Amino acid sequence: VIGYLSQSGPEYLYNVMALWKLGFIILFLSPRNSNSNLVRLLQEAKSHILIYDPQFLKISKDVQNEINYQYSENSGSTSFPKLVPVSSRYFLIMSSIDKSDDIILSIPPLFHIFGSIIALRTILHPGSVYVFPIVSGPIPLVNEVLNSLNQSKASILYTLPSILEQIHKNYQDEIKTLSNLRSVYYGGAALLPNVGEQLIQFGVKIQNTYGSSEIGTAMNSLKDSSSSNISNIPWNAMRFLIPESDMRLIERNDILDGAKELIIKKGTSTLANINGNTENGDYRVGDLFIETPKGSGYYLLLGRVDDTIVHTTGEKTNPVPIENTILLNQFIKHVVVIGHNRPLNCLLIELDFESIRKTPFFEITKSIFDSIHHANNDCPSHSRIFDEMVYILPFEGKLLSRTLKNNIQ
Repeated sequence: VIGYLSQSGPEYLYNVMALWKLGFIILFLSPRNSNSNLVRLLQEAKSHILIYDPQFLKISKDVQNEINYQYSENSGSTSFPKLVPVSSRYFLIMSSIDKSDDIILSIPPLFHIFGSIIALRTILHPGSVYVFPIVSGPIPLVNEVLNSLNQSKASILYTLPSILEQIHKNYQDEIKTLSNLRSVYYGGAALLPNVGEQLIQFGVKIQNTYGSSEIGTAMNSLKDSSSSNISNIPWNAMRFLIPESDMRLIERNDILDGAKELIIKKGTSTLANINGNTENGDYRVGDLFIETPKGSGYYLLLGRVDDTIVHTTGEKTNPVPIENTILLNQFIKHVVVIGHNRPLNCLLIELDFESIRKTPFFEITKSIFDSIHHANNDCPSHSRIFDEMVYILPFEGKLLSRTLKNNIQ
């Protein structure tokens, strides 16, 4: 197993294809992970070789220095990124939704499954052209995406919700560029409904996709023109691409009336080489859906069953280890990380009144921000909390909302 650490780009794809050709198993490492997470993933995969881009020289040295003692400390924790092994079958069974004369501009990074599926599907279904965006840094800027569209004459755009939301907010004149495309696909997270509706009104042919590393691409919003009630189906409602025999939906009325949780059955061809997380070996995805309208076969994604925060950048945050680290601070009574359907996380803090009464406020805030910075050290870069995104509730009168069991709502 060879660990591969690099920013996304043409060289990334060339090197991965070469390593596959040589028969190696590749561990795709996100450069947005913390050093401790990189160490743990390399150890779990039993990888003895790390290939890295020169810009990650310092990180690679840090990983080598830490690798002997970090393994036992973090192994087995579900609060960190986990390995998801996929076979050639996982990619070979993918069907292409693009036409042979399409020019495809893809924005998601290749070290994420969304980006790698698009690239490999284009290679395995020859005819269409795959285009890399022209970028100056690790994260494509909106103006770079728009310039890449114009330069490439692309007909298809695969992107992230955050890009579309920025174009809608700050580049209204460029929406026409999107409306000239045959299709605009987004995935990784939900798009704000009002943004999607307004883009459609401007003539943008927008489609959303749903999937994960564990289950592949499972849904999209392409509508069946033969459906009798197609006009009543919301623009962002999706239908399943996998056979009904390979999945089941269980009622979750305990969360919301009509809500259903998706479960993929053991042995499904699109399922990665993972162990199921149910007694019979099936895989609970952890996402909630609601059929809209009822009986249509189209579903809206409601959110997660667990605490996972899904950002508009397509990244995910597990808030639990962040909150637990910050709660160790003596001046903090309650804390909550929020950021669902937003590009960044925000932190809300409720102070412990008894602990702060005799301490200067400067010392309190310094101690709190030291705890936040400590929590950031073990976070992926996309999960870190900037100082500007911290809100400390006033001493009196403001409390974080709680349930009857005193849990934060």
